[in-house]
Amino acid sequence: MWIQNIKEISKMNPKESNQSIPENILANWQTKIQNLLYKGSAICTGLFDRNGQTVYANHGMEMLLSMQNAQEPSVDVFVNPTFKTLIDLDKQKEPVFEGCLTVKSRENSFISLKAVAFFENDHLLLHGEYDVAQIETMNIHLTSMNREINNTQRELIRAKKRLEMTLAKLKTTQEKLIQSEKMASLGRMVAGFAHEINTPIGVALTASSSVDNIQKNIFSMLSEEEVHEEDLVDNLQSIGDASKLILKNLKRAGDLVHSFKKTAIDQSSDTARLFSIHENINDTITSLNHKFKRTQIKINVNCPFNLNIYGYPGVISQIITNLLENSLKYAFDDGLLNGDIHITVKKMNQTILISYWDNGKGMDETTRKNIFEPFYTTGRNRGGTGLGLFICFNLITNKLEGEINCQSEPGKGAMFNIQFPIKEIGNERTI
Repeated sequence: MWIQNIKEISKMNPKESNQSIPENILANWQTKIQNLLYKGSAICTGLFDRNGQTVYANHGMEMLLSMQNAQEPSVDVFVNPTFKTLIDLDKQKEPVFEGCLTVKSRENSFISLKAVAFFENDHLLLHGEYDVAQIETMNIHLTSMNREINNTQRELIRAKKRLEMTLAKLKTTQEKLIQSEKMASLGRMVAGFAHEINTPIGVALTASSSVDNIQKNIFSMLSEEEVHEEDLVDNLQSIGDASKLILKNLKRAGDLVHSFKKTAIDQSSDTARLFSIHENINDTITSLNHKFKRTQIKINVNCPFNLNIYGYPGVISQIITNLLENSLKYAFDDGLLNGDIHITVKKMNQTILISYWDNGKGMDETTRKNIFEPFYTTGRNRGGTGLGLFICFNLITNKLEGEINCQSEPGKGAMFNIQFPIKEIGNERTI
């Protein structure tokens, strides 16, 4: 009975002729036909017992049964109808099933076959074939999609090159803006220094002028016939007081020049050297004294005097400068509010930890998350550029190879925690 079914499957041109293949020809060609049926991938023929064990399967059916990643080929790939459903169909029908058979693939997608099933003597013969026209349509569609993907890929490559060029330009522009902001900061420091040094030099000039007048007065007294001792002593005492005032203010001016010189050179230079963090921070605060001296903001520094490291003093100075100016402008409303700033520096293992804290207005969560972004500022109308803390972030992460984070809430001030590794001189670390 099964060989007759296979004969029916292998009829030649059934639409053109109602005659079966003659027995003598079939006998001669039967082996070749069976081999072709076995090797065919588009045709799936299999014979199964009631338990789903494979009695016979051609190459196409073997491929079908192996579509899932099971260790053994299985009829579980049949999902609609399932193998159990095919076994339970009405056995009085011939064939028991004819229609669309859905098979599950490795990728958990589904494939449809045009199928026919026969059941006899507790065995199921299942024959299916792929829709060649559908496959050709899919191939055409896939070819078209591949062409579109290739075109899209080429366009993406061109877009990537354009973006890389734009990114390079943006990076160059950003570096120029950062350098410009650093120079602007240095310019503000020079202007502040000029204003700050005017006071001691002005006092020294006034005292010098007073000394000159006293000297003339003494010569005038000595030219008279009689000189009162008390008057002479008073004038000499005035000269002594004026001399002390001149010396004090010239020393103050000298200290300012010294601090300014070191700070200005360090901020405009990228040279690494051995330096004292305590002295570096104090010089930076001195260079900004003109901005804070008319406010009620107190700056407290807690740093060991002997904490010397090899690194970039200009970077530390720039970071402290930007943090102080940021506190002055935003935390204390340009100095209109009173408050305190605390700078604590300590060494832990081979790492420098700097904690900067102010008790100013604080920040909301949105501002805190964006303060290190370039050009982000809440004070655009007050001349803010949004580059101050961005420069701090860049200097710390790139130049010092460290990290910075910020903690802040509205009304509770802001804290910046900075840490970076200690640089090495030769094979030794320096502290």
